[in-house]
Amino acid sequence: MIDGRVKAAGSASAGNAVAEIVAASWRAVLKVPAVTDDDDFFELGGNSICVTRIVSYLRRGLGVEVDMLQVWETPLFGEFRTAVESQLAEQAKPARKDH
Repeated sequence: MIDGRVKAAGSASAGNAVAEIVAASWRAVLKVPAVTDDDDFFELGGNSICVTRIVSYLRRGLGVEVDMLQVWETPLFGEFRTAVESQLAEQAKPARKDH
């Protein structure tokens, strides 16, 4: 990690770092000791204020802009983590130049 952000989003170690940062955001905001792929954001006590905190946490930690609706669309931790990882991978792709 450089400057608190994951640089090489395509590498295995970066993937693990991303997963840890996403998990850390849920643990910190929801005040739970651990999360698993089957944990539901709302069953853990999540609400709209928690969503804004997680989005902010991920913006600072990963440099990714997660749409707040993503939590409602993927409330299970594993699905949400995968969505964030996919978004980071898309951001890491070089811009295509059309001739």
